[in-house]
Amino acid sequence: MAARARRVIPKTQKITKSVVEREVAEVVLTPPFLSRNKLFSKQVLVGLAVVLLLLLVVNKKHWFVPATVNGLPILSPQVIVRLYSDYRSPAVSELVDERIIMAEAKKMNVSPSREEIKARMAELETQVGGADSLNKLLSQEGTSRTSLERRMSMRLALEKIYSNEATVSAEEIDEFITTNKAQLTASDSASQKTEAEALIKQDKLGAIINQKFAELREKANIKIF
Repeated sequence: MAARARRVIPKTQKITKSVVEREVAEVVLTPPFLSRNKLFSKQVLVGLAVVLLLLLVVNKKHWFVPATVNGLPILSPQVIVRLYSDYRSPAVSELVDERIIMAEAKKMNVSPSREEIKARMAELETQVGGADSLNKLLSQEGTSRTSLERRMSMRLALEKIYSNEATVSAEEIDEFITTNKAQLTASDSASQKTEAEALIKQDKLGAIINQKFAELREKANIKIF
């Protein structure tokens, strides 16, 4: 019997399953902009990343090299290590205090508002002779306005928490006026009593805050590593 002739499949019909699967995978897994434009290759993306990094270094040089001395750079990692070494402990302590105070204020629904903080800052500016004078004082102390506002917020929260505990009697007011009349700015009797009451309450509130906050800190579950 003559051998049966093999049927030759034209090349155009030789589409295997693996080829189909590969094409489907390319359509599904390749982002549209890459599939449409081959210029967006890995090399091009790497090149763009390098260019962006160079632009960042040029325009934000102080992020990487905050200073140079005789041509030698002081690098940001050096600054960070120094700051961490010198200021880690007080910074952590302040953050712990802030967390405790604000949690207590939130629990008692007396968290200070942004408006209250601004008002207290305005009072402080008036006391020192204006915003510029305050900024100069802060610069001399090596601190910032943001840091002061944060501490002011904590102080306000403590005052709102314990304000009702600082009571002042009429006898205390009269005794204070008799003893400290020369220190009062008010001239009439009613104003002197108001001023005296405010000063006595402020003094009492400060002592109460110190005591109560120490108790709050003692009760808190603090772990410093």
